[in-house]
Amino acid sequence: MTDIIIRNYDEKDANEVLNLIHRNSLEINAKDYGLETMQKFVDICDVNWLSKRASFCHMYVAEENGGIVGVGGISSYFGSLTESIILNVFVLPECHGMGIGKKIIHTLENDEYGIRANRIEIPSSITAKDFYCKLGYRFKDGIEELDEEKHYRMEKFKVKIELKQLNVNMAEQEYDMLQGILDIENGFTNPAYNLSYKKYQKWLQETDNHSRSIDLPKGWIPYTTYFLYVDDIPIGYGRVRHSSSEYLETVVGAGNLGYGISKEYRGKGYGDILFKELLKKCKEHGYKEIKLFPLKTNEATLKIMLKNGGKIIGDFKDEKHIILIPLK
Repeated sequence: MTDIIIRNYDEKDANEVLNLIHRNSLEINAKDYGLETMQKFVDICDVNWLSKRASFCHMYVAEENGGIVGVGGISSYFGSLTESIILNVFVLPECHGMGIGKKIIHTLENDEYGIRANRIEIPSSITAKDFYCKLGYRFKDGIEELDEEKHYRMEKFKVKIELKQLNVNMAEQEYDMLQGILDIENGFTNPAYNLSYKKYQKWLQETDNHSRSIDLPKGWIPYTTYFLYVDDIPIGYGRVRHSSSEYLETVVGAGNLGYGISKEYRGKGYGDILFKELLKKCKEHGYKEIKLFPLKTNEATLKIMLKNGGKIIGDFKDEKHIILIPLK
């Protein structure tokens, strides 16, 4: 593939861009939406439609050897100065898989509208959903459902994500976050729930000791506890056991990791972020694969596990799924 040039859209590009959009719709998107539905879209997707889009979007085209192979636009989200929306990203069918879509998204995110935005939304087609997930976009408010226009609403926040190991100096903000997770919730235990602040400080010391195999209760496996921070605010935490246990897996139905998100931060995609970070820690502890035991009633967690490579390999006492996740 020769070098791809990304440049601003010009009115003279209209016919070539429309041909690109029409072909992508009929040859690619029709596989998910049906030919009749996409033909209706193509029928309204004319020069006037494109001109209107260009009037409120900053539109760009991807060009190779003088021919247009991709297009995309970004605009303010209903006039907001802090939110933007990416629209109408299309790539020629024969050019899919060449990184052109990624270049277009990168350009849009670095446009004026992208730079100033704290949040960028994308109405994603069924076809493009996985593509946007790989670029860091998540389902808006954690809802993986098609809207009235048969799009997934996806979004990305400009936030600092950080995973920190528990330490004895953690203070009030971590304590407050922990009170948003019940002592036993969807199978995850939170020993810090409802503790006095003094007892919370003691719990920090005990938990830190357990990560170093100090004063472990008899039969326990060392484990490390991690807190997830978003823009320096703790929003959840999890634990990774340092090794597997036949007893826990066959008698108790407990896996290699567990996590919880504080109540006020749920439904925003943070559970998926925390889970991914904990998987990285599992690799650091030498796991080649992990086994998990989510309650069958915990559909949100099950969805996260399956999305991150998990496979259901059985059930535990008819109450829990047994999930196996290979770690690459």
